[in-house]
Amino acid sequence: MFKKYAAENPNAEWLNLYINSNKFADNDKPMYVAYIINALIVQKLEKEKGFAPVLELVSCGKRQQGDDNYFKALEKVSGISKAGFNDAVWGLVRQQH
Repeated sequence: MFKKYAAENPNAEWLNLYINSNKFADNDKPMYVAYIINALIVQKLEKEKGFAPVLELVSCGKRQQGDDNYFKALEKVSGISKAGFNDAVWGLVRQQH
């Protein structure tokens, strides 16, 4: 479903979709863009660097407005900055096709 969503939204601004908790499907259970983005990031991190960086990222604290704690941890463990988030996510999405 997410691959279809990405294909149908070639100009998606992943940062805004992530921060605003947008859904890409609303079936029996809502499917949030952030869930899939996190899964893609965690998959890449675990493959390239092991589980320790994954644990650090998912332990960054409660969700805050603007997700500053998340983006600080993300940049530390992966090198993906808030400014480069859209490009990084597009790269991860394209790897899934």
